Amino acid sequence: MVEDSEDDALLEILALKKGGFSPVYERVETAAAFAAALASQTWDVIFCDYSLPHFDAIQAIAVYKETNVDIPFIVISGAIGEETAVECLRLGAHDYIMKGNLSRLVPAMKREIAEAAVRREHKLTEEKLRKSQEKYRNILETIDEGYFEVDLAGHMTFFNESLCRMYGYPREELTGMPYKRYTDEENAQRLFKVFKKIYTTGSSSPRYDYDLIRKDGTKRSLEGSAYLIKDSANHPAGFGGIVRDVTEYKHMEEAIRQSEVRYRSILESTHEGYFESDLAGKLTYANDAFFQNIGYPQEELIGKDARVFTDEKNARELQEHYRELYQTGEPIKALYTETMRKDGTKGIFETSASLMWDAQGKVIGFRGISRDVTERRTADMKLKEYAETISELYNNAPCGYHSLGPDKIFIRINDTELKWLGYERDEIVGKKSMADLMTPESRKRWEKNFAVFTQQQGRFGNLEYDMVRKDGSVFPMLISTEAVLDQDGKFLESRTAALDITEIKNFQNELQKKNQELAETYEELGKRQKMILQQEKMASIGMLAAGVAHEIKNPLAIILQGINYLQTTALEDPLTIEVIERLNTALVRADIIVKGLLSYARQTPIALVEQDILALIDESLVLTDHEFRAKHITLKKEYPPDLRNVRVDGNQIKQVFVNLIINGIDAMAQRGKYTIGARQIRDGEGKDLLQLSFRDTGHGIPAGKIKHVFDPFYTTKAIGNTGLGLSISKGIIDMHGGIIYAESREGEGATFIITLPIA
Repeated sequence: MVEDSEDDALLEILALKKGGFSPVYERVETAAAFAAALASQTWDVIFCDYSLPHFDAIQAIAVYKETNVDIPFIVISGAIGEETAVECLRLGAHDYIMKGNLSRLVPAMKREIAEAAVRREHKLTEEKLRKSQEKYRNILETIDEGYFEVDLAGHMTFFNESLCRMYGYPREELTGMPYKRYTDEENAQRLFKVFKKIYTTGSSSPRYDYDLIRKDGTKRSLEGSAYLIKDSANHPAGFGGIVRDVTEYKHMEEAIRQSEVRYRSILESTHEGYFESDLAGKLTYANDAFFQNIGYPQEELIGKDARVFTDEKNARELQEHYRELYQTGEPIKALYTETMRKDGTKGIFETSASLMWDAQGKVIGFRGISRDVTERRTADMKLKEYAETISELYNNAPCGYHSLGPDKIFIRINDTELKWLGYERDEIVGKKSMADLMTPESRKRWEKNFAVFTQQQGRFGNLEYDMVRKDGSVFPMLISTEAVLDQDGKFLESRTAALDITEIKNFQNELQKKNQELAETYEELGKRQKMILQQEKMASIGMLAAGVAHEIKNPLAIILQGINYLQTTALEDPLTIEVIERLNTALVRADIIVKGLLSYARQTPIALVEQDILALIDESLVLTDHEFRAKHITLKKEYPPDLRNVRVDGNQIKQVFVNLIINGIDAMAQRGKYTIGARQIRDGEGKDLLQLSFRDTGHGIPAGKIKHVFDPFYTTKAIGNTGLGLSISKGIIDMHGGIIYAESREGEGATFIITLPIA
């Protein structure tokens, strides 16, 4: 679209859309942009404003004609005179439309597109006809035989240069010449009969011959064949045919007849068998070599046909070949026949034969040469069998074989490799390159290796590539390739052996997987061994801690009694009173910690007692207060004060709480936030449950590891942790008829949720 006004362009596009089109267009304003748009793709139509600031329709038509493309060119203008419009049409535009009358745009465009299609079709048809005629004429001009066409009256209408040379007339004289001008009356009558028969029967003539009188008066013997030419209405319009000069051939025959005696003496001295027979196939003459080769004396074969020394099948085949020789005159060349010698042995003979003529040119029989090729044919058959064996071995080998030419296209490929790839041979050979059957990554490596291979190395081996089957599946192939070079070192083809290593790769992958599993198992075993040792240490430390706590408890009780006594004594110093109260508070706290430690360390069977769950949480927090303060962790409680009691073993439940709290604190950095929540819920069966949640803001648990956190000895912490804490906690919750599970997103912390039945 050559248009400087975007609004006018949009109006034209709108008109097209109303006409049922969905146009794809490009608007240009300069000659360079117009030329670039024409070169970028094929367009269906060109709309061109007559006048633009730097360009006009006349210039646009000139650019359009330089491209030599046939695209409808429609001039669209707001104000254009009739003379200007006619000038545009004269220069090459196909139509012009006023911008105020865009209703004509769609019909005009449809008409011009249709006419352009017709023009292109006519042009294509004319080009095909031109090429066909040119090819036809080139063929005729290159053959040695003369080709002619005459009308029904026998006047020359078309002929090739060979006929001109043969007749001795220049083309301008021969054109329109009647047939009686270049032969005598007798030969003219003969030609008339031939063409009359062709006209009457509509079939081509058998071979005919006549004597030609050239322009210089010399005579030549010609042999020809002709056919009937029909017009478009299938009516006879003339004759066409081919003639060849057989003058020398006939002279040769005559010379042969004249020197028959001399040649017979030569034939008798040759080692190849020579024979002559009549038209019935009965032997009339043969040289000594013929009788020696076939193993019969002369008197037993003269006057007999081939049935004497061959079976019925070979005799019928010989009869058919000699009948064809008689009808066509075409000599028999290298006809192989199995012959039975008189001694019973079989021989294979190669026979060449031709017609014999008498002095008047009448066919009187056949003559030929017979060679004993038994040994050669036997060797050929063995070679053929060997080639078939090699081919069978090649195609059915357990590995693939193929060869590529200099263009990287397959020259040959065996059946084994075709089965791997899922293709038929005709889909590969001469059509596809090795690179066409590879994944993009393998194709890139193969192209690089093949370039080096053909130019430098000459061979490479054991290179692995990923091949793509016809169905799209991929499999690994190991190939070794060697170059075949000519005597100048030029690359001719490659010879490649290939191996489908899918099973080998699968075995290697499985072996690697097993080795990895073994290594991981060995590593895990080492970790667990260290964990068990650490567990034993922790068990001993636990027992020691329990003993120490028990020993500390008694002195603490005595100190506490002493402080209580001091508090009952009348003291007047405020500082002393404050110090005693602080000592009392600290001792009470120490006593609570010791009691909690003893409770945590005891290993007692579960004993369910109705308990205040919030009190148990607070006692657990007292035991872990030091850890909170050490990392400045903020504690948040999210539960109502009026939760119902639950039946639990307080000591064991506190053990679970302490373990979850310690794990959460360990997972957080400094100044993290730890939230403990509690609420009452009801399950699908209407049972009341208590749900507790322990949420940290630590690094979270990876998705692939969260399902293992309750496994015995499983830990994400460094060596020194037994990995039994969560496993023991789960066992305690299970014994209470509850559920414990974890939720986490890596990097966003973890939440452990406990559900317990309410008493």
